[in-house]
Amino acid sequence: CDRNVSFEIGDASLNGTAGAITTGVDNSILPPQSFPGPFSQGDPPSEIQIITSEPAITGTIDILPSEPTNPEPLSIPDELPIQEIQNQLQRIEEATGVNPAIVYVSFWPKGIDEEIRKRQASSDPEDIVSSDDILSVSGKEDIDNYQLELVLITKDGEPIREVVDTTRKDVLREAQKLREALRYGSQIEDQEYKYQYKEPATKLFNWLIKKLECHLRFRNIENLVFKMPKGLRNIPLAVLFDEKEGKFLVEKEYTVGLIPSLRLTDTRLVDVRDIKILAMGNSKHLNLAKEEIEAIKTSSGSRVSEVLLDENFTWNEVKSKLNKKTPGIIHLATHATFNTENYEDSYINFWESIVTFPQLRELKWNDPPIELLVLSACETSLGTQEEKAEFGFAGLANRLGVKSVLGSLWLADEKGTQKLMEYFYEELFKEEKTTDNKKITKAEALQKAQRKLLKNVELDHPYYWSGFTIIGNPW
Repeated sequence: CDRNVSFEIGDASLNGTAGAITTGVDNSILPPQSFPGPFSQGDPPSEIQIITSEPAITGTIDILPSEPTNPEPLSIPDELPIQEIQNQLQRIEEATGVNPAIVYVSFWPKGIDEEIRKRQASSDPEDIVSSDDILSVSGKEDIDNYQLELVLITKDGEPIREVVDTTRKDVLREAQKLREALRYGSQIEDQEYKYQYKEPATKLFNWLIKKLECHLRFRNIENLVFKMPKGLRNIPLAVLFDEKEGKFLVEKEYTVGLIPSLRLTDTRLVDVRDIKILAMGNSKHLNLAKEEIEAIKTSSGSRVSEVLLDENFTWNEVKSKLNKKTPGIIHLATHATFNTENYEDSYINFWESIVTFPQLRELKWNDPPIELLVLSACETSLGTQEEKAEFGFAGLANRLGVKSVLGSLWLADEKGTQKLMEYFYEELFKEEKTTDNKKITKAEALQKAQRKLLKNVELDHPYYWSGFTIIGNPW
């Protein structure tokens, strides 16, 4: 990306204003003029200052939903003011030593792009693009032809807006191809099918990451948290592929996570090494549940304080435990099924019964909030287009107060999942400190665990490691 963006008086298409800048009769800058660097004119308090920088936006973000909603306007305020977002990111870096950023992914009508740029060139709050503006333009074209937009917000500096030359239809098609290429482990043995994920993984990397990379490197970003629109929330981000470097995203310098919304994310930080684990499992529906829990007990350094296995893993027993005292970490090793046609019919297998999606609301998740819920079961992060089930079981738990949830996007392989969980806890609870005093985050522990599987010749295919993702607070 070009960091030397001139400020143009008379051209608001990239970085500038459509008209003159004036503070009064005696101090005006008239078009057409170009300012390649910082410039000031006049004396305070009527001074005009021009600071050239990256193409940026200010104010409060309006994220356009990927589906039209009626009768509500198409543009809905989704987030906190930008300054509050940056304040939270600063606090996170101070606590962890990790420099985070949030990427807002959305789709916009092509026709509104020029108007947005003109409005964003003005500092007048009344010139921020309104819902009515978007609604008036959006009716001119089909939603499938909306273009992809990325907004990057970091702890300081102006937010960065990148418009990507692709359509909603194309992005959603490749996202579906990627999921279909990875969700069934039995297909890995088919040599023709084995690497079909590469093409969509490469396209999605180019669209979602590539245009931001120069900004990420310039600002030394180490953690990326994505706020995705409908249709993209089930993407296995770790497998996005940088063809130029020959690396998966999990092998690059940033960890990743997903949030429903920063406004709804509990960003308070707790040292997980100081809390205990309640481990639960059901070997009737997950053959290696007992072995998985034993491996976790070893890799977590004796932090498993209680185990509910098999006949002790009942709905009433779990409700009783959580009502008495909320544990810091809950690990659940069993089988789950998510029904994308009717999410309320989705269920998790307990020993004696199934527990449906609505029933999980009966548990006490947030008094105090559970720091981490690990859903070591099939399809626990798979969701629907409906907001109440956008990240499936993981999203529901997050909405009910769990700060971070680790879940899966497809039918998990037992052997691969057991090793991933073993490595995840091993990394999460490592005692040694880094030379730069950075604390291990949940996202980094998952990244390192996935990298270990990638180096295992028996488990290196992305089917085994890329389906697990963190929903909510990744720090």
